[in-house]
Amino acid sequence: MNITKNGKVFIPYGISSSVFQYPDRPYLDGPGNPQGLTPLQDAEDQVAAAAIAWHSNTFRFQIEQNLCLADPGCVGDVVTAVRYAGSLGQVVVLNPSTEPSEAGTKQYDTRFPDVSTTAFWQAFAPYFASDRDVILDVFNEPGHDQSTCCDWSTWKSGFQVAPVTDGEWTNRSQGTAARPAAECWPTAPTAVPAYFAYLDAEGIGLSAWAIGDNPDGSSIRARAACTARAPTSRHGGRSGPEASDATKGRRPHRRAAAPRADLLQSGTVTGKRPRLMAVETERRLISAPDGRDIDVLITGPEDGLPLVVHEGTPVGLVVYEPTAEAARQRGLRIVMVARPGYERSTPRPGRRVRDVAPDVAAVLDALGADTFVTIGSSGGGPHSLACAACLPGRCLAAASIAGVAPYAAEGLDFLAGMGPENVAEFGAAVKGADDLTPYLEKEAAPLSTVTGEEVANALGGLVSAADKAALTGDFADGMAAALRAAVRNGIAGWRDDDLAFAADWGFRLDALAAPVAIWQGDQDRMVPYAHGQWLAAHIPGARVHLMPGDGHLTLTVTAIGRIFDDLLDLAGLGG
Repeated sequence: MNITKNGKVFIPYGISSSVFQYPDRPYLDGPGNPQGLTPLQDAEDQVAAAAIAWHSNTFRFQIEQNLCLADPGCVGDVVTAVRYAGSLGQVVVLNPSTEPSEAGTKQYDTRFPDVSTTAFWQAFAPYFASDRDVILDVFNEPGHDQSTCCDWSTWKSGFQVAPVTDGEWTNRSQGTAARPAAECWPTAPTAVPAYFAYLDAEGIGLSAWAIGDNPDGSSIRARAACTARAPTSRHGGRSGPEASDATKGRRPHRRAAAPRADLLQSGTVTGKRPRLMAVETERRLISAPDGRDIDVLITGPEDGLPLVVHEGTPVGLVVYEPTAEAARQRGLRIVMVARPGYERSTPRPGRRVRDVAPDVAAVLDALGADTFVTIGSSGGGPHSLACAACLPGRCLAAASIAGVAPYAAEGLDFLAGMGPENVAEFGAAVKGADDLTPYLEKEAAPLSTVTGEEVANALGGLVSAADKAALTGDFADGMAAALRAAVRNGIAGWRDDDLAFAADWGFRLDALAAPVAIWQGDQDRMVPYAHGQWLAAHIPGARVHLMPGDGHLTLTVTAIGRIFDDLLDLAGLGG
């Protein structure tokens, strides 16, 4: 069978998942589900494993149609999982199927497809009717009695043309005697033609897919997926199949750019001092695949390589002019993405660090951009690493600057060397949102009005002598403005950052798909030196910059040019 997509040969390569077929049996968590993963979390883990470890291009979800139709939450979970897979460049195959609902019922006695199959797709059509990378698979498990009494040509014709007369059907795989078509497919004369007619009338998921040839010469619409898993190689290389020219250094299946978001604000950043007013910026509100708003600040040449900047915790969308100028000189276009709950970005309670990746992908799609580099400072460090892990082919290189390590990191005393404020904050975070929320609301109150002159004292025991020396003038004003912006609309972003840091991040640091640099000073009381050392030791191939004398904030002031040069070199764009 020849499969083409948009005029090019397409070889499906990925995983077929039963996470929505057996939602009580998480695959990646093993027997008993000790981590307590929800079906959605399990689905996202499987998608990430396929895209990152195997560089898959296709992901197939088997879905028990009656269970999903009966549970309104299932439809939402599937939609979220499909959009997450799409953000990682996957073609998604939805495979509705049936399972026995009563003890003693033979698994494949229920004929399929049936009227529930049509209802199943009608439930998903509002979300995916215009998405040519979401495909419906209705040829369910052809090795079973349920479907082997007919062949592909009968399926694809909607049972309008039978290759043999009634009574001559045979179950070839089982070698059983002939059965009448009406016995084999009692719903076929009505359900199947209606099913295909509905798809054709709506133009859902079909027009981008070419017609191929079966061994028997019949024509079908191409749908396929396979299953596999393997480790990835470092520095963007692939293990397993060799990367083609079309996929080297760029996203293999680039989605069309979304319509430009409304331009919400353009002009200069307001502030007390001329240096802060000199940066021309754009503010945009971009829609995430699930309908959330993502607040974005952009500055730099429109044709520049995007530099996705993940700010710290809690920090809002405020750009420091020397940073913007250093980026501009290197042809970089700064794209600052406010995580859910910060600024005007819609909160997303329960998010994990990994969840930043589809938001970044949505922003880049809206900008018409493909590949990018990224940096993250402090609490932004893990999110920069998440892009390196979860956006293979798009993220060319990442840097973590004074970035926190995982809370449960083996061999790391997470709190050792932190200022007392962070010790108290993470102590509340590990207890959960009910303890953390009132703590942060109290801490946010003075930050909402802090000035540049006050910011060093406001940060208390979190700043070392090196950082206090840096917190003067324009840099202090910028830091104060960023703190005010972070809590302007509440503490949801700050809270959900902390909860995400204290939980599993959702990706493996030893299997990143892009090269990474670790920058860390030894005079850091927010994220101690040991965190940088731990990350350096546990990210294979990381380029390590352990800086004596630097604090948590000083690298932004003294080394940003070197950080950018190193990042571009890692991406293969230096020189």
